[in-house]
Amino acid sequence: MKKQKGWNLRQYIRGKRYKLDQRIIVFLVFLLVSTILWLLNELNKNSTSLISYPVKYTNLPKHKVLVKDLPTRLNLIVKAPGYTLLKYKLSNPKVPLIINYNSSSLFKITNGNSTGFYLLTSNIKSRFSRQLQSDIQIIEISPDTLMFEFDEIVSKKVLVIADLDIEYEKQFMLKGEITTEPDSITLLGPNVILDTLQEVKTKHQKLVKVNQTVKKTLPIENIKNVTFSPRKVMVNIPVDQFTETKYDIPIETTNVPDTLDLKLFPRTVSITFLVGLSDYNKLSSHLFRAVVDYQSLEKSISNKLKVDLVKYPGYIRSVRFYPMNIDYIIEK
Repeated sequence: MKKQKGWNLRQYIRGKRYKLDQRIIVFLVFLLVSTILWLLNELNKNSTSLISYPVKYTNLPKHKVLVKDLPTRLNLIVKAPGYTLLKYKLSNPKVPLIINYNSSSLFKITNGNSTGFYLLTSNIKSRFSRQLQSDIQIIEISPDTLMFEFDEIVSKKVLVIADLDIEYEKQFMLKGEITTEPDSITLLGPNVILDTLQEVKTKHQKLVKVNQTVKKTLPIENIKNVTFSPRKVMVNIPVDQFTETKYDIPIETTNVPDTLDLKLFPRTVSITFLVGLSDYNKLSSHLFRAVVDYQSLEKSISNKLKVDLVKYPGYIRSVRFYPMNIDYIIEK
């Protein structure tokens, strides 16, 4: 008897749960249908919304260049049926609205050496509306003003500088100067930009473990609204292996009166430097000259004479000499 009662209770609970589940499903179906009907009704109504639209400019003056960029998109406040606005927001239109410079109502402005015009976007609402669907009404366009500021295109020849970051292998160094071929190029662009340009640079290039002369073609670094001729140059980086060398040379005296004898201690100076292997055989002690000037005694605040290295070959590097100051005796 107890088992029968427990069975009836479980059946009762299952029945109640089944009826509850049915009610929830029916409710959800009615909610979905009513939501769809409400959405369709709202989409049929006119709504106001902001859309960003691409724009293209045509028939700009030849032989002139824009000093400032024009916006590539305009913000339109439009009024249209909801389904039309939804389609535009989802599709992200790619066909731009056209602004024809020649057929637009422009107002002239003058700013220094440049001349320009401005266009009120409110004057082109009707033209834009014809480019859009017939059920879209443009209420407002932002920005409210478009500035067309032009400058004359001029040419100028400037130097080319190689923009390089070089890491040499051990004992290898730059020999001479880095050059470009050609060493200058012609620029074509607005006068307001070229007027201040004295040189241009190549695109930055990093070179590592350099152990020989390098010749490399590099493009010129871009400058907005400026064209180059040519656009690339050949960069020459002379590299040589260097070795350390030492010479001992006599110290000469200058401006010593005939009635005096200037004795130096020591009488020689040791010069240490780096020289490229390709120039090593050119070296000679006669290519170096170290002097002391008797007249410097009047300005000296010590008891020593300063040694000056007044002559050495231009192809050596890291030149050092010792001593830089020496003792002396003056005899009549």
